[in-house]
Amino acid sequence: MRSILVILAFLTIVPFSGVLAEEALVGRVVSIDPDKGTVTVEPVGEEEELVVSLKDGVIPGGLTVGDLVRIWGTKDSVNGLFSASSLRTASGGFGHHTDPTGVRKRLGGRGYGSGGGFGGHGGRGGR
Repeated sequence: MRSILVILAFLTIVPFSGVLAEEALVGRVVSIDPDKGTVTVEPVGEEEELVVSLKDGVIPGGLTVGDLVRIWGTKDSVNGLFSASSLRTASGGFGHHTDPTGVRKRLGGRGYGSGGGFGGHGGRGGR
């Protein structure tokens, strides 16, 4: 019985092994090469710059040199290139007051930080 549980646990974990290998990286954008679809980043706490290739080779709009970014992906030990599956500014998005999930819009707030629920009017919000 125990051996079956071990085998089932192993078979459950194996498909997700690629997800577990993904790394997170925070750094400052040093340069952007839209032709190659790469961004050069200086990771926080490190002096060596890292070239990051973006998925589909598309540079996110609004990304500028000097931005602090969060990157998720894998590093190729052969060529030293970091292959990013996701790249976002450290503030959470590109532009002021982003709402990538649309939750804030659906809640009906009049502005960011309006307070409380029920349309951002305060009132009974949060009960």
